[in-house]
Amino acid sequence: MKEVLEGLGVYREIRRFLVHLQLQLGEYEKPSIHIVKAEDCKKAGKIAPEGECHNEPEFSEFPENDAVWDGIEFIYRISSIVEIKSDQLFVLEQLGIA
Repeated sequence: MKEVLEGLGVYREIRRFLVHLQLQLGEYEKPSIHIVKAEDCKKAGKIAPEGECHNEPEFSEFPENDAVWDGIEFIYRISSIVEIKSDQLFVLEQLGIA
């Protein structure tokens, strides 16, 4: 799917991704799933925690560490990122999910 960058008339490829996050607070763990629009998998991994965190997320400075801290007490880990294909997107849109 291509979308226009606002006011520039420039097209870029926008894809949708299913991002599985795992919230950790001590012994407590909670999974969450986010569908995000992004240009690539790496950007999807940055967008999803922003929608979940209560504060500005602080990403790890180490690329192999997928932890995101909310600045207070919650840690979010990215469990997986899967691109949603166009036929799958059609079904999710029909269900009102995407």
